[in-house]
Amino acid sequence: MCKTVVRKPTSVLAVFAVFSGVVFLFSSCVARSRETASRPQTDCIAECLSFLAANGWKTEDAPCEITEVRIPERFDAVYGVYNELQRSQGFDLAPYRGKYAQKYVFRLTEYPGAEDAEGIRATLFVCGGKIIGGDIGSTALDGFMHGIIPEGSHNGYDKTR
Repeated sequence: MCKTVVRKPTSVLAVFAVFSGVVFLFSSCVARSRETASRPQTDCIAECLSFLAANGWKTEDAPCEITEVRIPERFDAVYGVYNELQRSQGFDLAPYRGKYAQKYVFRLTEYPGAEDAEGIRATLFVCGGKIIGGDIGSTALDGFMHGIIPEGSHNGYDKTR
């Protein structure tokens, strides 16, 4: 006679419960990060707009791009030159090496000497709620890039915020 072994479904249920828990935790973390990423950072955007306006730049009211970037731990020649531009404005990206920052890009609505500001952007980098650098640049193939703060300007903006 054959003896029938009945296995308790507890092991299957236990595996299913653990799997369901992992899926639930992962999906809630993903949903939370999407919610955080999609939630507008209105205070930071307002700070960026205020900073740009204080330096004479007229932009659209909302950024056309917000991305997270990592400041390299080691600056190559290009990043070294870019940091010199930042230093000429009173910023310095060196203390932020290896850290993540938010990159806010705004379309300019006016640019001195240009009939049309299409393709000219203001880019700001923000780390820990503080503006740490930025530039004005053209997206054209033969474009340009320069600082946001006009030379010799003391706009009263507190870069230590």
